[in-house]
Amino acid sequence: MKIKLLFLLTCSLAIAAQLRATSYRLDPLWVQSPGGALTWLDVNNFQRGMAYNPKTDHLLIVDRNLNQIHIVDSQNGNDLGQLVDRGFAAVGTSGFAINMIGVDDDGAIYVGNLSNSTSTPRFVLYRWESESSTNIPVFGGTFDFDNQTPTISGADPGLGNVQRWGDTLDVRGSGTNVQVLLGSRGNIGALLRPTDAALTNFTSCVISVDVANAGSLGYTVKLVSSNSFWATAGLTGQLTPTGSPLRLFSLNAPAGATNGTATTLHTYTAPPITAGMSVVTVDPTQNLMAGLSIATPDTLNLFSIEDVQNNPVLFDSETIATDNANLQWAGNVQFVSNKVYVLDANNGISAFTINSEAPFGPQILSQPADVTSPTNSTVTFSVALKASTGLTYQWYKNSSNLVLNATNSTLTLTNIQASDAGSYRIAVSNSVSGITSSNALLVIPGSSQESGWTLFEPFDHATGALTGTSVGAGQTWEINGTGDDAQVTPGQLTITGLVAPTANCLTNGGSGKGARLPLATNITTGTIYYSFAMRVDSTNGLTASGGFIVALVNNTNSAYGTRMNIKTAAGGYLLGVARSGTGYVNDPTIYTAGQTLFIVGSYTYNAGANDDVVRLWINPSSSTFGAGTAPTATVSDASSGNDMTVIDQFTFRQASGTAAAVTFDELRLGTTWASVTPAVSTEPATLPTLKIVNNGNSTATVTWPAAYTTYILQSTPTLESPSWGPVSSSVNGTNNTATVSTTATSFLRLRK
Repeated sequence: MKIKLLFLLTCSLAIAAQLRATSYRLDPLWVQSPGGALTWLDVNNFQRGMAYNPKTDHLLIVDRNLNQIHIVDSQNGNDLGQLVDRGFAAVGTSGFAINMIGVDDDGAIYVGNLSNSTSTPRFVLYRWESESSTNIPVFGGTFDFDNQTPTISGADPGLGNVQRWGDTLDVRGSGTNVQVLLGSRGNIGALLRPTDAALTNFTSCVISVDVANAGSLGYTVKLVSSNSFWATAGLTGQLTPTGSPLRLFSLNAPAGATNGTATTLHTYTAPPITAGMSVVTVDPTQNLMAGLSIATPDTLNLFSIEDVQNNPVLFDSETIATDNANLQWAGNVQFVSNKVYVLDANNGISAFTINSEAPFGPQILSQPADVTSPTNSTVTFSVALKASTGLTYQWYKNSSNLVLNATNSTLTLTNIQASDAGSYRIAVSNSVSGITSSNALLVIPGSSQESGWTLFEPFDHATGALTGTSVGAGQTWEINGTGDDAQVTPGQLTITGLVAPTANCLTNGGSGKGARLPLATNITTGTIYYSFAMRVDSTNGLTASGGFIVALVNNTNSAYGTRMNIKTAAGGYLLGVARSGTGYVNDPTIYTAGQTLFIVGSYTYNAGANDDVVRLWINPSSSTFGAGTAPTATVSDASSGNDMTVIDQFTFRQASGTAAAVTFDELRLGTTWASVTPAVSTEPATLPTLKIVNNGNSTATVTWPAAYTTYILQSTPTLESPSWGPVSSSVNGTNNTATVSTTATSFLRLRK
């Protein structure tokens, strides 16, 4: 048996991944604000470019007002003077003579201008051999070494594809292998590389970017290897970019070529990436990313990019000391070992140290958003997190149905059909704790029962009035009638066998307004179900005829279906149901105040006239939860009132004759019994343990507890380009058992 099999098997388990949780925080080091010791720092957007020189431990800041390159001590922010220069030519009729800066691995300095022109671009790149040398133009100009004079004309990095150049610039490598990457306001970039050993002349390779929107590289470009880079489009109104402004690209620009490509590897769609974070830097050796968010106030954010398959995860945020408007989303961020420096245009320069922090569990910064989209389209749900590393993800549909292979922070559904409609949520955990997001609703216009449509209201709102709170797109609680006693209050109602309740609950009672929830869809065929937990807290006010307190609503015709009625009884109350009239069919069981009930109701459309059927289940057996078919109802009615033509709202209603105080919790609506009765998992709460025993005959036996019913064993022959496939197993006693070969290297994992 190869020892590599056992070692890599252990490392591939979710348990092992969670044990690697790490976390970092930002601590302020020093600040230089406009109007302070660095007298040249101003509030006029004159300082936008900054770079770190690894040879001198200095920060270099471009000042387009004074046309100088300032040198700042990175340890304390003190002014150390300026680079010596031969001047900078202002080419063209607009733009800045200097704007952005980068430093290569040997300390050589590159500064570019800003060319606004999109008819005759004139970009110039200047180079200093070191901080003690003077500059020469290496692109867009020539230098006469005999007479020590430059000639500046400017050139087009787009080689005829005219764009604005100079907003972004990054440098990587050194010597003849140095690369200078430029971004444009269009869908191209440019890679400038030297053509001679003396590094006096650079040529351009135009990089075509596979992003349609303008400004795909307009705010940051950051080379992380010779063949990949990060970029942001920013959020400025000038560009009106669509989608996420943060992307990771692969770069293909062969040596000597004049054309290359940038192909999107990943697009990061969720906040806080899109929350004004236009300027980023990346440290691939530490799997860290830092980004400047232009907001109120501006903040520096530190992220983990340990897993580029998922959205960056926030470690920490620190507020920039001053908060002047930065309307250009301009600046620069630099990593230096355990420090990070940020230039925020109009707000000076700030330095922070990066220190280890105790690991902490995931916190949701942005919940998945509702989506309304037609069939055959592509939709995406995502979550933004603050957390330590070592995260695992799992998406669920309709509260408890596991979505297969949905184990990333973003869920993309392609070619959606009616059956994809429903609610989606994600469970995220690491070795510290776990958390579950709220439900995001996928609405497919025109969908019916076959769509699998669902709606979940856990009452996860702030305590207070229910009116105006939202469950999802087009699903905001509203009031019908007079008086308002529908309140979100602390506490939950728990039903044995049902998934655990979350957040708060709803209380109301007496004669007051009815709380209505629009469904954001029209149900006209099939069956619609509702379910909730209910506790009558006081029967005061109940009458012999009672009144209905729950119903499905046709808002246009003010019609009510599946009316659940409550009326007084000796020592308690009775519940009944009616199709749409008042001829209630009552359950003879007497229920008492303080008793928690689980209620399920349904309305079924039939083809004939006035033949629709309503049903009510009161405390159905937990063994039926999540089942494919509904059990026999407690009571049903097919005779009272007329058929409903459409159902588009749900209501908790209070009127005269009803109980004085009622608590409701965990409201669900859906088109299947399973969707409104999600069963609690019977699997153990801890992660399973995988064991291996060498059989000594070129095989090994792999076991894990049979109680973990949703876990499967998978294998792949390589981790370079894994192709995971299931491993056949059987139950033997209390364990799942599989036999694997030990004659070749295998990588195994348990996957839920």
